Amino acid sequence: MVLSKKKYGDCVVSAIIVSTLFLYASQMIFKTFVPGVVVDVFFALLFPAYLIVKRDLKEIRDSYFSTGFYVFLGMFLLTVIVDYGYFFWHWDELSHWGMMVKEMFRTGRFYTEDVCVKSSCA
Repeated sequence: MVLSKKKYGDCVVSAIIVSTLFLYASQMIFKTFVPGVVVDVFFALLFPAYLIVKRDLKEIRDSYFSTGFYVFLGMFLLTVIVDYGYFFWHWDELSHWGMMVKEMFRTGRFYTEDVCVKSSCA
C-alpha cells in the first residue's frame, strides 16, 4: 500500500486478518462487535481520505491497480454474481451455520453467549 510501499495484492490478506482480530478483540473485551466494526469502518474510510489528500496519482496507480487488486475484484464480483438471491438452501446452512451468523448479527455477540442460549436462539 502507499504507507508501506507494498502493492495492494500483498496487503489484502494481512488487512483481512487484522480486521477480523479487531472484531474478535471487541467481542472479548466489550461483549459486542460494535466497537470492532467502528474501528474497521474508521480505517476503511481513513485510507481513501489519505489518498485524496496525498494526490500522488502515479504512486496510487502503481500501488493499488496491481494484479492482486484485479484478482480480488474479480473474485469478489464472481462471489456476488454466484450468491445473488441465494438464501438458506442446504440443510446445514438452514439448521446451523446460517442461523448462527444471523443470530450473531441480531445480538451483536458470539452465538454461545448467554443471551442466545437463554432466549433459545437455536
